[in-house]
Amino acid sequence: MSYPLNEIDNLEVFVLMDNLSDPFTKSHEGMRWNEFQYQFDLRKQTDMCGANLCRACNGLSLLIKIHAKGHTHTLLFDTGPDDGLAVDNAKRMGLDLTAIEGIILSHGHFDHYGGTLSILDAIGKNDLPVYVHPELFMPRAFNRNELIKVSYNLTAADVAKHGGKVIADKNPITLFNNLALITGEVPRNTSYETGSPAECRLNNGKWVDSADVIDERCLVFKLKDKGVCVFTGCGHTGVVNATVHAKDLLNLDKVHLVMGGFHLAGSAFTNRISPTIADLKKINPDFIVTGHCTGRFAQSELSHTFADKHIPYGVGTVFRF
Repeated sequence: MSYPLNEIDNLEVFVLMDNLSDPFTKSHEGMRWNEFQYQFDLRKQTDMCGANLCRACNGLSLLIKIHAKGHTHTLLFDTGPDDGLAVDNAKRMGLDLTAIEGIILSHGHFDHYGGTLSILDAIGKNDLPVYVHPELFMPRAFNRNELIKVSYNLTAADVAKHGGKVIADKNPITLFNNLALITGEVPRNTSYETGSPAECRLNNGKWVDSADVIDERCLVFKLKDKGVCVFTGCGHTGVVNATVHAKDLLNLDKVHLVMGGFHLAGSAFTNRISPTIADLKKINPDFIVTGHCTGRFAQSELSHTFADKHIPYGVGTVFRF
């Protein structure tokens, strides 16, 4: 089934949380602003000190402003790893969290849902939509010779207690009169994008292997005159699988942007870098924008292959597409 999204005029993306801080690297004038450029050139701030810098931590949170036909909608894609971090960074960036109309949690890993309750508190609304896959709340552990259990697991009851309204669905969902699309479950078609091999979930009282991370979903837009824009949380689906699925859902071939974590960091994922790049070359996005769990080796190879079509980011980076 295809989902013919309505076109949007442009997107603004504010990186509230990422693994890295890089307020210095300049690139892509008029499209990308590092933290210092955003604070001093765009916001015209005059005070520089450490307390004003965004804090980096393993995790992802993107505040996305969608502009279409004179109207603006605001979404939050993931909430970072811990209570308060993304909220504090939003304050440092001068962003109004009360404008957020919905939160999308890409999947059930703590570095993507850990800040949810503090963000809901900062937004201060009742029944704010929080979009999840039905399996997102399942407790997780990781097999590192012994089972390392995640000690904080978000629950639907906690979300409701803090003003959120859980909308759980494994199928695609459109938002704002077909301006945005949450993909639902992503088909796994490539031979090399095999998920998170160490992951386990607690199912009926037993820890079971769950490498496919089936609950991960992506966020998709149709940018006017430019094509498909895909946002991926960790890329456990495989960024190629996710991008091809987004194209299929929209019945469009042209991809303008793929942005987020690609999960190519670490020895268990090194062998995925080359085939991922080979398939991305076939897809030929205008821009590949990476952070979080992509990893420096993969980012180096992406830059070597795609030159300035590859754009790394850090916390406090701002984009306009």
